[in-house]
Formats: sequence, structure tokens, C-alpha cells
Amino acid sequence: MMPRAPTETFARLDALSRTRALTDAESRELEWAIKEIDRKDERVPFWTRDRDSRLMAALYNGKTLRETVDMLGCTKGMVAGRYSRLRGMREARGRAVA
Repeated sequence: MMPRAPTETFARLDALSRTRALTDAESRELEWAIKEIDRKDERVPFWTRDRDSRLMAALYNGKTLRETVDMLGCTKGMVAGRYSRLRGMREARGRAVA
């Protein structure tokens, strides 16, 4: 039975592999964890409608960039980039209607 958290499994076995050789079972488990981490097609995107709404509401209500970053659990660059893209989409929709 493989564990549910591939990143934790990877971290544990990677650290272990730096101290001794892995057993065959540990090697298979490490390979499984790496494959799970690399499966990009099944990953859930970070930016969802809910996060977009929370981002816009926080900034609209006067929250600082640091407060917004802490609330969303991401980086300043992610917030700044997403805000810029959302603002650009909003402006593009406004031009299309006018």
C-alpha cells in the first residue's frame, strides 16, 4: 500500500537515501512518489474562482499585499501577477461592451 502524500514520501526517502542505500521496496516507493509529483495533468490549479474572489475582495477592502499573501498562502509574485491578469480581463470585457 502506497502512502497518500507523495511529497512527504519523497522528502522522507530522499533524506534517507542520503544516509544509506534504499531497499528495493523503498526504491519502488520513491519512484512512485516521483511519478505522482510529476503528474501535471491531474493537478488542481492554484487559482480558482474562489481564490480569485478572495484576492479581489481583500485588495478592494484595503488589505495590504502582505496580508493578502498570508491569507491565500502564496507568494507576492503570484498575487501581483494574478491581480494584474484579472484586472486586464476586466478592462478587456469593459471595452468589448462599450
